[in-house]
Amino acid sequence: MTRPPSGMFVVNDLVIQEDSCNLACEYCLTGQSLFKEDHSMQRIFDPPRLLSCLPGTALHERLYTVLDGLSPLELPVIKISGGEVLLIQGIMEFVEELSRRFETVVILTNGIPLTEARLERLSELRNVVLQLSLDSTRFRGNSYRVQSEAVHATLMERVLRILRSGLAAEIYLVLNDRSIEDLEASLRDLAPFAGSTAVFPFPVRGPQRLRYLPRDDQRFMLFDVLDRADSFGGILPSRPYLERLRRFFLDGGRTFACHLPRIAFTTFDDGAVTSCPNIWFNKIGNLVQETPELVLKNLGSSAFRRLLLADHPRINACKACFTPWDPVSLYFEGEIGLEDLARVPVYRGPRTQRRIQEIRDRFYRTE
Repeated sequence: MTRPPSGMFVVNDLVIQEDSCNLACEYCLTGQSLFKEDHSMQRIFDPPRLLSCLPGTALHERLYTVLDGLSPLELPVIKISGGEVLLIQGIMEFVEELSRRFETVVILTNGIPLTEARLERLSELRNVVLQLSLDSTRFRGNSYRVQSEAVHATLMERVLRILRSGLAAEIYLVLNDRSIEDLEASLRDLAPFAGSTAVFPFPVRGPQRLRYLPRDDQRFMLFDVLDRADSFGGILPSRPYLERLRRFFLDGGRTFACHLPRIAFTTFDDGAVTSCPNIWFNKIGNLVQETPELVLKNLGSSAFRRLLLADHPRINACKACFTPWDPVSLYFEGEIGLEDLARVPVYRGPRTQRRIQEIRDRFYRTE
């Protein structure tokens, strides 16, 4: 299959200070990453650092250099993630600037730093989507993520406050050998927020995932929930997503194509650019150190990106990957329509939908 023309992208995942977080999830991908030298020391498990992206700071300068470098792509969606980005001083002012530049601003967070005042500011922007990382609404199922019931209670108080606010939200519900035990209970707890909230169950990822994946004797809990998906008030994604999730577990990994690199890529606050939000170990350029023209050209034409877009997964990281990004692949393969894709808050913007449809049309004309 021939790739679409370079520059035809929808989403940039801007990763900011990925090694600074207020939680210490045992399976954290940053701690397992070899992309940067300090990740091998698993600094993600140190206490969070005091950081600022206010004007005059080095982080502020780098972030705006990255944004300016991306501007030729005219992206409708930007996502910011970490670490925990909401710990950074000045991040709300940065989000407000992003809100002026992009149709949709997505924030990946564990939710703990979201105070009432911050929620009000985000609600006023009217184009912010929150992605909340969670394993379970119950402490037992969430205990890879938090180490005490007190911290879990605080986290859930913030999560429920966010959901009650009516802000568009996606819950990234990680399936592991602890959270699977409470999957049905978690969905029951979250079902009242269907409409403004979508819950995406997906398997734990990373080099150490085999330590945490649900055991064979636990899979019936997932399959039973999938069989009764309609009984959870519409909080779960489309049936094709759920059936693909079932297939992932039955096949022992991903055996189907991924189209995510057709629409999305990652930048880091130091300027590094990678071909896929889920692949951090392949750097194709640096927007701080190189000209944007060269980096964006490489982004559209890199051999590694073509490898990621193969008909079947070719590298182990892809074979072990299934995430809430997968509705994009379902849309490209005709298993869901644009209306179903737009049930995912990230893709609800009119300009976003037009761009995705254009990329898909070009893909089918040139394959």
